[in-house]
Amino acid sequence: MTATAASETAPPRSLRDQVRSAVIWRSGTQIFSQLVAWASTFLGSGPIKLLAREAIG
Repeated sequence: MTATAASETAPPRSLRDQVRSAVIWRSGTQIFSQLVAWASTFLGSGPIKLLAREAIG
């Protein structure tokens, strides 16, 4: 079955379902991007602090 055939047989989604799906996707992408930002902060600041200690003496 192709994607167009599946969408033709599926009933149309209600506005409520579409909004719910959009909110879930939006929340998921926000959480993911926040985790990436935290990881880059923690992983990026560790080596910088080690280098700074070496430079200070």
